[in-house]
Amino acid sequence: MAAQQVAARSHESPVTRHVMRWGDRTVRTNGCSRRFIRTRLAALTLALLLGAAVLLGSPAQAAWVSEQITDLGFDCIYPSLHNGQIAFKGDAGNGIWFWDGTHVGGSPTPAVQVDTSGSHPKLYDGAIAYEISNGTWYWPGSGAPQYILAGRWPDLHDDKIAYVTSGSGYDIKLWDGVSSQTVANSSLHERDPDLYGSHVAYMATATLNQNRDIYFWDGSTHQITNTPGLDELYPSVYDGQLAWIGHDGNDYEIFFRTDALNPATQIQITNNPYDDEHTTVWEGKVAWQYWDGNDWEIMFWNGSSIEQVTDNDLDDIHPNLHGGMIAYTRPIGAHYQIMLARIPEPSLLALSALGLLALLRRRKR
Repeated sequence: MAAQQVAARSHESPVTRHVMRWGDRTVRTNGCSRRFIRTRLAALTLALLLGAAVLLGSPAQAAWVSEQITDLGFDCIYPSLHNGQIAFKGDAGNGIWFWDGTHVGGSPTPAVQVDTSGSHPKLYDGAIAYEISNGTWYWPGSGAPQYILAGRWPDLHDDKIAYVTSGSGYDIKLWDGVSSQTVANSSLHERDPDLYGSHVAYMATATLNQNRDIYFWDGSTHQITNTPGLDELYPSVYDGQLAWIGHDGNDYEIFFRTDALNPATQIQITNNPYDDEHTTVWEGKVAWQYWDGNDWEIMFWNGSSIEQVTDNDLDDIHPNLHGGMIAYTRPIGAHYQIMLARIPEPSLLALSALGLLALLRRRKR
């Protein structure tokens, strides 16, 4: 019997041989393991998914999507964005407005008027600081606005307000909800403070007609730029990161430091023949407005490369970046309205491909 079995095996074709070893769950069929076949099929599926993701738009290639937030009968300008909510100025005496980030029936909930006067609104966690006639006012998110202090160009973060006082020149102070301390009080003219935590970035000049430089305050004053004859303007600070615009002798470009106090971390993001202006920084990313030779467009640096957020024949201006979104202003009909652009999410195909790749790598281990 044993001899007959051996003889029978010797006449089996490799194509029809079946070997089962349950210990390692390997099943050989037609000379190949089912595990091998599954792996090859998964690899082919992965290649198809990645190819489709590239053709249909990878996360880096996905188009930004902008939504119109306001539709008011006057210019809506200077948006301030925080946690998906927006404060903005209504031009021509229309005061300060607030959009709470909600939608009804797929459309943005109408914005509400906070004050019939005011300019330079800054939003943080549903509260707004703004200026009226060289005084700083504060709206806590409900009820009536409150007069806080004598100062202008306020910036709000947490429970603190950085602001500018005027006397013989412009100086900067920081209010902590109880009292103010001096940030900058020198022979320079200091203005346009940008606040994050207890850090204040600002620009200063010896006289109003001389070139301006960037300064950073963390309890001590640090001069960040010093380029004779050329302006560095309008800093934006976020958790020790700093962005600003600087003139290169031809036009304004965007500069960025991952560590405000470390010059070795400084990079020049843009280098083109047109102006780049109005920087705003959030979590190592930067947004700004760019003159393309015809009109202003919104641009975004994702930490490694530049993406174009808008591309049209309209002036898209005043970007403000926070939480993966950019609020900005666009002319629609007779007036400027507030727009909100969202950072593209990875496509379903790309996510499926990444998930399958992770599964394959786990199987190999």
